[in-house]
Formats: sequence, C-alpha cells, structure tokens
Amino acid sequence: DGAKCKVLIRSGHVLNFTLLHSMMLHNGTRIEANIVSQAGINDFKKSGEEDFQLFPKCYFTTLLAHLDVDTVYSNKMTPKRKALDWLLSDKSSYSECDNPFFIERYALAASYYSMLGNLTLPIDLPDGMERHESQCIWPFVTCSSGHVVTLNLNGNQLSGTIPTELAMMTKLTSLDLRENQLSGTIP
Repeated sequence: DGAKCKVLIRSGHVLNFTLLHSMMLHNGTRIEANIVSQAGINDFKKSGEEDFQLFPKCYFTTLLAHLDVDTVYSNKMTPKRKALDWLLSDKSSYSECDNPFFIERYALAASYYSMLGNLTLPIDLPDGMERHESQCIWPFVTCSSGHVVTLNLNGNQLSGTIPTELAMMTKLTSLDLRENQLSGTIP
C-alpha cells in the first residue's frame, strides 16, 4: 500500500508488459486493473526496468469520486496526478489519509497545479507547500479551526480553467482570483 517498486525483466525475446493494480476498497467497491505502467523490450539483448509507486488504498477510498481510476497511473502530467505525487512525497502527518484535512490538502494541491496552466514544471512551489507544512500557514491560505476559509491567489500569473477541486473545500467562504488569466465558473 503506497510501496515504491521496481520491476526488472530480462528476456531474450521481444516482450511487452503491463503492470496492473487492482484492489478491493473498504466499502466493498472493487477497482479493477488500473494500468500502473506499460513498457516493452524490443531488443533481444536488453533488459527492461520500470520504477513505479502504488498509491495507498486510502487515496482511492477517500478520493474515488474525484479521480479517474483508469488513468491515474498512466498520465503523470495531470494536475490530479501531480497532487497525488506531492501528497506521496510528504513525510509529515499532514498528508496522511486519516488527517481530517486530507481532502482539503489534496484539493489545494490539485487546484494549484491546475491553475499553473501552461507553465513548465518543475516550478518553485510556495514556501509552505515546498516544505509540506500545514496548509494553514501557506501564504495564500487562511484557515479557521483547521479548515480553509480563504484562498487568496490574486495576481499570481495563474492561467487555465478554474478547477472543480475548489468545491472540495467545503468551508471556503472567500476566494480571490483577480489579476490572473483564469476562465470558467466557480464550482
């Protein structure tokens, strides 16, 4: 559950392989055959090596309504995937599934990556995000009782579509997106 893995395949033949991740969630929902990785070995004298990391089952349980389980592993460039990778890289307790603010933390990260638009990554994350600190001390967030209530992204050169993940922050009462190049409706 959340393990970092490496598959090493040595073959004297042409070989194509697919790594799958299937699981049964605690609520009885079965997630079938998520493609973790697909690769091939096309030279008789080569070997194949594939690094990957499984997402913890609790990520799927908690965020199932917000993830495309068919592509979550295969498309590493989506804002949702970048947010999941960011959560996985966090060794603090703030990004653990049992943290009461886990969903808001995911929503903030997915929204942030989504609103970067066409900027090339890697980019410098805001200080609090970079250090994986509590989202309540990030420079553009204000919290009340640990919940995000204000998100001030005024003038941050953001572009793209206003992310639907903003709706996951159920206590959000103030949102400032002025002086950016964002389009769409606020969820």
